[in-house]
Parts: sequence; structure tokens; C-alpha cells
Amino acid sequence: MAGKSPSSSPRHNGRQQEKKDSEQNNFFKLGEIRVATEKDCEHFMHIADSNDGWIRKVEKNGFTIYQRECDNSMVKMAKVCGVFKGVKASTAFDVIMDSQFRRSWDDSVINDADVCKLDDCNDIGYYSMKWPAPLKNRDFVNQRSWRCYGEDQFVSFNHSVSHPELPQKKNFIRALSYLTGFVVRSGDTGCNITYVTQSDPKGSIPKWLINFALNKLAPAVFRQLYVATTKYEAWKADHTPGHKPWRYPDQIKLPLVDPSLLSQGSAPTPMLETRNDDEQEEEVPSEESMERIVEGIVESIELKTEKAS
Repeated sequence: MAGKSPSSSPRHNGRQQEKKDSEQNNFFKLGEIRVATEKDCEHFMHIADSNDGWIRKVEKNGFTIYQRECDNSMVKMAKVCGVFKGVKASTAFDVIMDSQFRRSWDDSVINDADVCKLDDCNDIGYYSMKWPAPLKNRDFVNQRSWRCYGEDQFVSFNHSVSHPELPQKKNFIRALSYLTGFVVRSGDTGCNITYVTQSDPKGSIPKWLINFALNKLAPAVFRQLYVATTKYEAWKADHTPGHKPWRYPDQIKLPLVDPSLLSQGSAPTPMLETRNDDEQEEEVPSEESMERIVEGIVESIELKTEKAS
């Protein structure tokens, strides 16, 4: 019997599609700092909307999780699709962008702060999050880009960069977002939302375990996000209701990025794949223990979500 041709392999198809996407659109590279163009936004929406290379993995809580292979890392790209019933697209987008509100429903947040802006729709920020012991906490330095297309379509995505005011910190492992973001659109019964992510927590965690954990965590996290969107308008009415700088640029008070940090044409981007002492010292539990930790996180999120709903 003839062997399976490489072109029919999901692994091959996913990587070929990712390479094709990148070459055709000249999309952001890891570490690249520049203003996102309309083509960048279109490219991200293409990734979110395309079926090419995606393999369906899980269906739970009304959401579907897909994964596909990528050439830039052994960490797979994941996509979560679903409908937030009874929620306006504009509300879901506000929840995604509102870091103050996130602290009210996401216990994993340690710090979430914007540092500077490139323009009215691009900024650089710092985000740190709790990880269960004995693993070390993680942090990110990301450039975030977004667009509002009226009240019916919204896009927000980020990728990791470096910034001189945000060096690696003791007791944190600097993680990487190759690409992470949302596409939100109005639908018949609420809003249609797609989440795309390829993030590497770094450290000594096996890549297969990262991919496994994502399949387990994504449905619970997405359900948690959905419940948060149903609470947002009431919460926002009591918390600076008119303050939405992601929608009203005149409210942005961030300093402009240092021009020397901007990527210049075809110049190489900064190297972000560095290891620090905390990454080398991290104690990684056994495979069985890690699976129990992941299950415990899922149970904790689901319990809190049920109490909030």
C-alpha cells in the first residue's frame, strides 16, 4: 500500500498554511514593534476565519477548540469559537480590553499595565499572572493592536516584544505570545467570538503538556469570559462608565513609544528567546502531578463561574 503523502498530513497542512499566511501578508514577527496596518488586521481575521490546517479537538460548554501545527514553535496554535448569547459585540470587546474589569473576575491576574503607545490603536503593556505551585509565575511584554469596525465587528491581537523599562523579573518566567487575540462580530442571538492563541510559557514544561492543558482549560476559561460579559454593563455603570480609551483615543494618556524601539524595515527584530535563572531553576512536577494540577485549575474556574452566573 502506498504511503500517505506529506500534503495530506494535518501537521504538514497546518505548517504550510501558517507559512503561506506569513509570506503573503508580511505579518508581525516576534519582537517586531510597528503600527499595525489594515492588512495586519485582515490577516489576523483570516487566521480566525479560515479552516485550513485546523484540527477539531474538543467541543464543550458550547465552544469548539481547534489546533494546528506551526513552524516557529512546537507549541501549537489554538482557536476557540463560540457564541455569547444575549451579549452585544461591543460589550464583549469592552470586556476583552478593560484591564480594570478583568481584575474583578480573573483571579490569575497579578499586574496588567500599559506602558506606552505607538498610536491610538497600538500600545505596549506588561501582564503578569499566577501559576500554581511549584511552578513559577509568568509575565509577558506585548504589543497590542486593535480595530473597531462600527458596532458590529472588533479585532484585538498581540505579540511579544521587548522594552527597556520592562526587563525580566526575579521569580517570574518571561513567557512569549507569538500571536494571541480575538475577533468579535454581531450575530443573530448575541455575538460570535473567535479566540486565537499561540503562546509559549517557557520554562521547563514539556510542549506536549502545554498543548494538552490548553484543550482542558480553554472551555472553562471561555465560559468564565462569557459570564463576565453578562456582568460588565452593570459593573461599568459604577466604575468610570465613560472611560473607554480603546474606543475614545482622546482618553489615552500614555507616552509615545521611544522611536528608537521601532522596527526599521528589514532590520532583524530583537532576540526574545532567552533563558533566565528562574527558568532554569523551575521545578516541574511529574506528568501525573501536572495533569492533576490542570484538572484542579479547571475545577476552580468552573466553580467560580457557577457562583458568578
